[in-house]
Amino acid sequence: AALIAFGRQTKCTIIAEGVETEAELATLRELGVYAAQGFHLGRPVAVDSLKRLLREEKAREPPGVTPRARS
Repeated sequence: AALIAFGRQTKCTIIAEGVETEAELATLRELGVYAAQGFHLGRPVAVDSLKRLLREEKAREPPGVTPRARS
């Protein structure tokens, strides 16, 4: 919690790394941390696979929809 407070005081974006369980993610949310990465949220993928996934996701969007801003 102290590191999160420090990050907020210095106006840094807090990104949790290594989230592997739902319990860890729930704790982070309780602490107000909403940006995270880790195996619980998704396995690493190769760049070419990521590009393909993003193209496929974009193709599924209805016309006129703009991507959500990420914080």
